[in-house]
Amino acid sequence: MPIRTCVSRRSQNRLVTAHAATNDDSVEVAETANPVVTSPNGASSSEKKQTKNDERPGFVRDRTTRRPRVKDVVKNPLRFVKDVTYLIPTGASKTIDDIVENVVIPCNRLDALYREYTSEQLKEKTNEFKERLANGADTVDTLMVEAFAVVREAARRELNMRHFDVQLVGGALLHDGKIAEMATGEGKTLTATLPAYLNALAGEGVHVVTVNDYLAKRDAEWMGRVHRSLGLTVGVVQSDSTPDERKEAYACDVTYVTNQEVGFDYLRDNMASEVGDLVMQRRFNFAIVDEVDSVLIDEGRNPLLITGPGSGGGDEEMTKYSIASDVAEQLRQNLDYVVDFKQKTVDLTERGMMVAEQLLGVADVWDTYDPWGRYLLLAVKAKALYLRDVQYIVREGTRGWAFPNPTATVSAAP
Repeated sequence: MPIRTCVSRRSQNRLVTAHAATNDDSVEVAETANPVVTSPNGASSSEKKQTKNDERPGFVRDRTTRRPRVKDVVKNPLRFVKDVTYLIPTGASKTIDDIVENVVIPCNRLDALYREYTSEQLKEKTNEFKERLANGADTVDTLMVEAFAVVREAARRELNMRHFDVQLVGGALLHDGKIAEMATGEGKTLTATLPAYLNALAGEGVHVVTVNDYLAKRDAEWMGRVHRSLGLTVGVVQSDSTPDERKEAYACDVTYVTNQEVGFDYLRDNMASEVGDLVMQRRFNFAIVDEVDSVLIDEGRNPLLITGPGSGGGDEEMTKYSIASDVAEQLRQNLDYVVDFKQKTVDLTERGMMVAEQLLGVADVWDTYDPWGRYLLLAVKAKALYLRDVQYIVREGTRGWAFPNPTATVSAAP
């Protein structure tokens, strides 16, 4: 093969690099006044640095290239301080920089390769990933770059939507169990497909928790196309789903469900007397919570509680709840009890406690050996704060409540 030889001369140094050429042998001589340092493969360090900079996403380049201007010290000191502060790396920016270096850039390098794959070849990558996990050759962490690149290509083909670099960062943060805050329009729904696919490869299931039935169904149909094209199964749980439909949905690789439904299903399973009655028949593996601030903070103020039929008509606990409910119906708001609707709390007044003691025929509702206070408070809360078909539902003889009870809490983590 003809060889083109490029010679770069400096005052006391000569560097000779050989390149393949398609034309006749030729020699080019270039004079340069700047030092050139080459690596063994012929690429200069400056070229490598430039290539690395070019591979970084725009939002990273903008942050690292932004420099405070000296003239702003006098003319615009506030901007100068802001620019200096912007330049100083924070814990979050360092984390993002690491993800860009170890996930985003390598993932971008795989784009051209996976675009050449057929749909079957791309789908076969899922089986390959599962085998590598099963034989211990890889973990979900070491598969992240390849898995994200596969999902990105599948989304491009199925949805005509390609994950942006910032969405890759968001997906990596979610996989790491962190909370990723993304502005409206930045594509949280598409971002969730990355960690969902990655963590579903272990075959232990992934729950994508949304805030209402519409979003759960929409996302299962919309984003589910990406997962199905890669060979994963997708299920959805709705408020009107039957127990058999719930079992089937929870057995899928990726399950879309609302926070209320997954919470009550968990509680119902804890009340089940037979294994066959369980709708969640696998251990919890990984969950992605949409609107996490609303689900875990706002709605988290009202832990979930579910009740079922008592063991018999003589059950003392159920009898006390029933009697307390009758007493609460005779108490009057602002006279016998006060309500804080914002904090969702109630308190009995002195008069209210006296009336309750007379109706119950006891000397003290807070008696150590025969306490009625907690039953009364729950009954008054149910009367004043919780309305049927608004805060709770009754279905097939089983009542699902949503009022505070510290002994029956369900929490979730992204």
